[in-house]
Amino acid sequence: MKSVSITYIGKDYDYLAPLACGDVRAEGIDLTVERVPETMAGGAAQSQFLATPSIQAGEFSFSLYLIGLSQGERGLVGIPFFPIADSATLPVRAAG
Repeated sequence: MKSVSITYIGKDYDYLAPLACGDVRAEGIDLTVERVPETMAGGAAQSQFLATPSIQAGEFSFSLYLIGLSQGERGLVGIPFFPIADSATLPVRAAG
């Protein structure tokens, strides 16, 4: 099977480390992860993502994505992703 090359740009989050290091791979995807120290929202990396067609995916401000949609921008597809970095921050009700 031929691999699809995807370049992703985003902040250097702990949960991306296995992807960035190549410890976790998806069959058929040749993933390159460009890690940046800043958040994407309004930052230089977000501008780089928008200006560089060779970067196919990136962390992006959801509000800026919605503003673009309201202005007719259809060049991006938004996939909401809200990771929980620490399971202790996820409240769970006790049974009963």
